[in-house]
Amino acid sequence: MVPGMADLARQVGRRIAYYRQVRPAGRLSQERLAGRIGMSVSLLRKIERGTRPLPLRLLERVSRELGVQPHHLICAKRGQEEPHGRAMPMVEFILRRALSRSQVLALTDAVARIWDRCTER
Repeated sequence: MVPGMADLARQVGRRIAYYRQVRPAGRLSQERLAGRIGMSVSLLRKIERGTRPLPLRLLERVSRELGVQPHHLICAKRGQEEPHGRAMPMVEFILRRALSRSQVLALTDAVARIWDRCTER
């Protein structure tokens, strides 16, 4: 795993588990969330425990089902722990493995905007 990725994976997993329990539309079981986003329950459990990172291709689907913005899963709200400082290099590393250069640049710009929103004070 990329340095810092394990910490980020744990934070994202905790946030998914948290929002799954407190979402405005009502509690959502792991089984139901996994089914709605096209993921196995086993993988979702690993993600929530932080032993597997959330695939970026599923970030938007997960956040939509939980009723939160994607940046709420990636970074903390004000007053909670700070986002992990190595998130951007980790994201760039993952994206370079699966996407074309133009896709990486577009997505990196989008993630940078999310990051800026996370770190605003």
